[in-house]
Amino acid sequence: MKSSLLLILSLVFFSACGKKSSDNQKRVTRITEEQIQEVLENQQFECASINNTGCPKGVARLLTINRADPDNSSVCSGFMVGPNRMVTNHHCISNQNECENTYVVIYNGTTPVISRCTNLISSEQDYADPNDDRRAIDYSVVQTDGNWNGKTFELSPDRAVVGDGVRVWVIDHTGLDDPFNPNLLVSRVTEFRCNVEDQASKASLMLRDCPVIAGNSGSPAFNLAGRVVGVVWGATASQLNANTPLDFRRSLDEFAAVTEMIHFQPYVQ
Repeated sequence: MKSSLLLILSLVFFSACGKKSSDNQKRVTRITEEQIQEVLENQQFECASINNTGCPKGVARLLTINRADPDNSSVCSGFMVGPNRMVTNHHCISNQNECENTYVVIYNGTTPVISRCTNLISSEQDYADPNDDRRAIDYSVVQTDGNWNGKTFELSPDRAVVGDGVRVWVIDHTGLDDPFNPNLLVSRVTEFRCNVEDQASKASLMLRDCPVIAGNSGSPAFNLAGRVVGVVWGATASQLNANTPLDFRRSLDEFAAVTEMIHFQPYVQ
């Protein structure tokens, strides 16, 4: 009962982690045609794994350009589940037009792989009404142009349960939060080790000790066997940014919301 109450209360305060908590809109940043080309040619990834164990190839940075209004372009995260299939959030890519204007920069350990979103396969959005069966289901499965020939992530055959340890790998857009030289070129793959605090059919998973932030939306959550149990969509750590010291950030008792893989499993093949 206490755990369920915690889940309900926490969801009230969740903001989508690709959005600004102040105006409840998708996190935006200015991206012009010239900037997009510079990013695609000079994208830099750092790896911030725990204990220097290395970062998984196949996590991706999403840059969605708004050609009519470059100031309202946006950044998000995703992960490859096939050579031409990727999972992210509905609030990152919600329609075909956004898909066609999204560039996908995939972490490959060394030189990033550049791809494009070509088709929106399936998408469901979060609903505010706690009685709505679609509450806290926020995902998009998209087709990409097939440039990825590296590792793809497998979905777990089993759902996570309360008490399970979960590893979350996020894309932190560190360059955008640089107070001295804000830029689109630098980003980081960051590991968090979280725990399943609660689980409900409508609210999906709630992860504790999981300080994900704006721009982390669409990041994968893995079980300890390295298989996907869900996609991160919401967070409580809105006061942090990508340049908050990692040791401090990892020490915080923050919550993240995860749409379970059962919701998008039929579209991952």
